[in-house]
Amino acid sequence: MAKNQRNYTNEFKQQMVDLYNKSRKSVVGLSGEYGLPKSTLHKWIKNTYSQNKIEVIK
Repeated sequence: MAKNQRNYTNEFKQQMVDLYNKSRKSVVGLSGEYGLPKSTLHKWIKNTYSQNKIEVIK
């Protein structure tokens, strides 16, 4: 595990995804505002979309 790796709560991850979905801010804008790596935020968005897609199919 990397030394500088940060751990984020599931609640925080969901808040960031919700903010992305509800606001007109880009991933770049949100990542800069909250100090998150762009790739991390992209991964959370993708994972949330994938989970929701699976739940709809069930």
